[in-house]
Amino acid sequence: MLVTAILLTIVSLPFVLAYRNKRKQENKIYSELHALANRNFCQLNEKEYSGNSALGLDREQGKLLYVRIAGNEIKTKAIILSEYKTSNVRCTYKASDSGKENEIIENISLVFEPRSAQSGTQSVELFSSSANTVLDDELNLAKKWSKRINEDFLTRP
Repeated sequence: MLVTAILLTIVSLPFVLAYRNKRKQENKIYSELHALANRNFCQLNEKEYSGNSALGLDREQGKLLYVRIAGNEIKTKAIILSEYKTSNVRCTYKASDSGKENEIIENISLVFEPRSAQSGTQSVELFSSSANTVLDDELNLAKKWSKRINEDFLTRP
């Protein structure tokens, strides 16, 4: 009985610690996202987290808020959506080391094309293989938010 309890603890401990670390990371990212919203006088109507990144949306002001934590570095952006005409998902790939025809995702970003030629393209990085070793749900997050932003904000006249 005691041996079973010890073995069960040993087997389940890595999963419990991984879950706890993920929750801790999620709370830290959401805390940074709310701080960014406060600095920009925004009200977060929607927010979502995946991997090391979080996106938030203030529908009233039409602002996208972005936070990414990579190690000790925290990247933040507040993007005024009315300044852009489209949002696209950009994925960059590299060849697999195995020599097969598989490709490995190296980077996933949301890219915003400006309305005027004088403004530059804006992007937010959701995944980088140099910062993350495991791809979580960043590609789905990028596709979902790009579609949402294009439909709700950028396709309006």
